[in-house]
Amino acid sequence: MKKITALVFFLISANLGILAQDAPGEINYYQVLFGLEKNDIVELYIIFDDTIKEKNFWATYDEYEKERILLGQKRIDLIKQYITRYSNMTDIQTDEIIDQIEKQSVTMEKLIYKYSKRLRKSVGSREAGQFYQVENYLLNTIRSDVLEHMPFIGEPNK
Repeated sequence: MKKITALVFFLISANLGILAQDAPGEINYYQVLFGLEKNDIVELYIIFDDTIKEKNFWATYDEYEKERILLGQKRIDLIKQYITRYSNMTDIQTDEIIDQIEKQSVTMEKLIYKYSKRLRKSVGSREAGQFYQVENYLLNTIRSDVLEHMPFIGEPNK
């Protein structure tokens, strides 16, 4: 897991500088790049005992990734909003962005759970559990790294 952490920190740190820019093409490029790297990480930790399970897993995982990428783009949009406003947000803007971030977080967690249930049926509980662990680990690592690099509300621009 230490290798995963190092890779995720590198990717997120590289992405935070881009978030402040208004370049959707670059953001999409990095999301796709992360998705490809992410597949490699997932492949390291999901252990299959037959090729049918593996084929079923990746078909379901591809569907999951399509939904995750859309949610990831929404998260990036929220971070961009926050970055442009954090030093002078009104109470209403603060409430709105916190509500949106919380809603997005819950939606992401529900997505992981939804696909872990689907995977239980198609590939088995062990592989579904491995998926659940890896996805939650990556999600929590990303959240932690983003929070570590985000300025606090009301903090002066630096």
